[in-house]
Amino acid sequence: KHLYLTLAPLYFFYLLRRHCFVAERSSNGVIAARFSWDRLLVLAAVTLILFLSPFIPFVMQSDPVGQMQQILKRLFPFGRGHFF
Repeated sequence: KHLYLTLAPLYFFYLLRRHCFVAERSSNGVIAARFSWDRLLVLAAVTLILFLSPFIPFVMQSDPVGQMQQILKRLFPFGRGHFF
């Protein structure tokens, strides 16, 4: 659930380093890392699709706002006193 939110920045920087920086060898033999905007856009698109796709059935209901509120209440149960 929401406990994985603490790991999200670690995964972000790992994927940013491993996927978005491309090693290139220059003419004098030096290896340098180049940032690839194309790879960042692909990574962002895949992340958005995978994040939003589980919510499609809830948005297709007759009351999508109420469904999303219910999901947030169940994910973050502040009213039940689990956090304080």
